[in-house]
Amino acid sequence: MSIKTKTISCFSALIFSFLALSCQSTKNNAISNSSDYDAVNLQESSENEDVYEDSQNEKKIKNDSSKKAFNFGEIFATNKVEDVDEIRFSTAGLIGGIKPQNGNLSIDFKSETAGFGSSYLAAYYYSLFDDAARAKIIKAVNAYYKDFENKKLQRNSNKTQMSYGKTKASIKWGTIKSNIAYGAENVEFLLGYEFINNSPYFTIKAMPVPDTVHDFDGVHQPEMSCFLGYYFTKAQAKVLIDFLSNENLSDYFTIIQSSESFFESDSY
Repeated sequence: MSIKTKTISCFSALIFSFLALSCQSTKNNAISNSSDYDAVNLQESSENEDVYEDSQNEKKIKNDSSKKAFNFGEIFATNKVEDVDEIRFSTAGLIGGIKPQNGNLSIDFKSETAGFGSSYLAAYYYSLFDDAARAKIIKAVNAYYKDFENKKLQRNSNKTQMSYGKTKASIKWGTIKSNIAYGAENVEFLLGYEFINNSPYFTIKAMPVPDTVHDFDGVHQPEMSCFLGYYFTKAQAKVLIDFLSNENLSDYFTIIQSSESFFESDSY
């Protein structure tokens, strides 16, 4: 996915300068494959899964190629996470399985971190990655693509959740999206893959951690995050890493830096 800046308008005569950025992204086609892992055939992508189909009983899977447009909105609201585009992926279910989610691609401009957010069980979570962490995710996804194409994915292994290493991120969460009250820094995320119902997914997972936003008196226990498990098809992972690329995010950060200059005092 590529996000292009279409129009930036600056009105210096106003007290508040307003910049708008329209982002439009198109999801790419992925590959559905043979359930006999030795016979992989190019097909159209499923919206929520990459399917291995027997070569003797192939079927095409509907692909979501609808275009999405999202208004960037007030660029000066930098004290909170901004949702700048949309993405689909799945999250781990409470008692197993996965649940498709309509999530957001998001940026915290204050910390210059970026990632994604979505409903997760009975709460809303953001996972936000700095420059180094984003590079690790992009590298991991590309390694997953290579293993996928070269038929090296292991179906029956419980050791694949960290096949592509690990990275760290900040997380923010709350009972609802408009009330993000908790957070934690340097949360360890595992990068790997997992087969669900014979379909492989690139995975990003993190164990529960305590909230570090609030001070506790030693009597009350801190709020704990959920176990986080995110599942991406090939097409969905491509949307994610396109968004996380420096080339894409530099456009957003440049706009913020330019907008802040309107409020700087003149030196004399």
